[in-house]
Amino acid sequence: MGNNIILRKVEFSNGIVHFKFDKEGPVSNLLVSNELWIDYGRNMESVPESILVIPFVSIMLPFVWVSNATIWVKEIDHTFYDATFRLRRAYSDLYPNYPLKGKIVPSYIVDNFVDNKSDGFMLFSGGLDAHASFIRNVNDIKTLINIQGWYNNTKDRDNVAIADFKDIAAFSKIQDLDFIGIRSNFAKLVSLSHYQYYAKRIGDSLWHGFQHSMAFISITIPLVYLNNGGKILIASSFTVGDERVCASYPTTDNEFAFASNGHVVHDGFELSRQDKIRVLVEHQRLIGKDYPIRVCSFNDKNCCKCEKCFRTILGLVAEGVDLEKFGFYLDKPILEFYTEFFKANIALFGVKNEAITHWPHIKKRMSENYDNLGDYKNFVDWFNSYDFSKEKRKAIWKYYRKNFFQILKRKLNLSNG
Repeated sequence: MGNNIILRKVEFSNGIVHFKFDKEGPVSNLLVSNELWIDYGRNMESVPESILVIPFVSIMLPFVWVSNATIWVKEIDHTFYDATFRLRRAYSDLYPNYPLKGKIVPSYIVDNFVDNKSDGFMLFSGGLDAHASFIRNVNDIKTLINIQGWYNNTKDRDNVAIADFKDIAAFSKIQDLDFIGIRSNFAKLVSLSHYQYYAKRIGDSLWHGFQHSMAFISITIPLVYLNNGGKILIASSFTVGDERVCASYPTTDNEFAFASNGHVVHDGFELSRQDKIRVLVEHQRLIGKDYPIRVCSFNDKNCCKCEKCFRTILGLVAEGVDLEKFGFYLDKPILEFYTEFFKANIALFGVKNEAITHWPHIKKRMSENYDNLGDYKNFVDWFNSYDFSKEKRKAIWKYYRKNFFQILKRKLNLSNG
C-alpha cells in the first residue's frame, strides 16, 4: 500500500462543492473524513475542474508535505501547479527543522486565464489587520470574503460565524461592496492527535503553521476565476522585525498564483499593529463618524477582556480616541474596569507574547502622545507601572496554594485512570 490521497469525484449540490477522496497509508491517519466540502452559496459548475480542485489540493498539501505522500487529481491549473513548488520551498524556509516532501500527480495540466484587473477580492475578518488593509486599498476592492471552516457537516450552525457574516455583510453594504460568506469543514478534517507528532517536530500547529492561509486563499481562487478577477488581497498578521512566523506570511502568501494572471497580495507587513491603529483612527476622523471593528475571535461582540481586545484598546488609548467610536464598550471607567479585571483574572491572561510583541509599540506611542491623552493619563500611568508578569506569578502561586489538595487529587485520579 502506498501513501496517497486520491480525488475520486467532484460533485455539486445547492451551491456546495463536494470533494470525495480516498486515502491510504500514513497520511490516512491524519484525515478523519473522506470528504471535503465548501459551501460557496452559488452555482460553481461553470468553473473548470482544473481551477475548482485548487482548494482541495491546497488544503491537502500540508498533510502531503509532512507525511511525504502523493496527491492524485484528474487535472490542475498550470500556473497553480508551478506555484506549489515555490510554496513548498517558502514553507520549508519557515520551518527548516523538518523536511517537507511529497508530490502532486495530475493526469492533465491545464492552461487557464483571467484578466489581471486592478479591482479584487479581499479576505476580510473584520479585525484590525483587515480594516487597515481595506482602508489602504479601498479603491482596488470590489468583494469582501469571509471563510469559516469549523463546520462538522453542511447542516451545522456556528453563532460566532453567523455574527461574522452578519457584521461583514452590513459593512459591505455601507461600503457598496459585494460580500460572500463561505462555509466549509476543512478545519475539521484533521486528526489533531495524529498530527501532534508532526507539530512537535515542525514547531507549530497545523492551523497556525499551515492551514488557515492556504485554505482561505485557495478557497477564494475559484470565485475570482468565476468573476474573471485577478487579485486576492490578504492582510498581514505580523510586521517586519517580528521573529514569529505563521501560515500567513509574505514569503508564502505572495507565492500563490493561478490562471496565468491571478495573484495574491499580502498587505501591511511593513506596518506595526500601532501603525494600523493609526490608519484606522485617521480614517475615522476623515469620515467623521463611528467606525466599529470587532477583533474578538470567539465572541459575537468585543468582550474587552481577551488579549486581542485589550491590545486593541491599548492601541486606541495611545492615540487618545473614544473607544466607543470603534466598537469597544466598557461598563465602568477604564482604569476601574481593568484594575478590577486583572485583580480577578491576571492568572489566566496571556502576558508573555503580548509584552514582547505588541506592547513595546503601544508604550512608545503612549509616551509620544502623552500630552494628548486627557482622561486616559491615569490609566496609562497604571498600565506602564503594573508588573503583569509578577502579578501573574503571584496569582498562580496563590491559586496552587489554595487548591493544592484538589489539584493533587485530580492528578492522582488521572494517573490511576
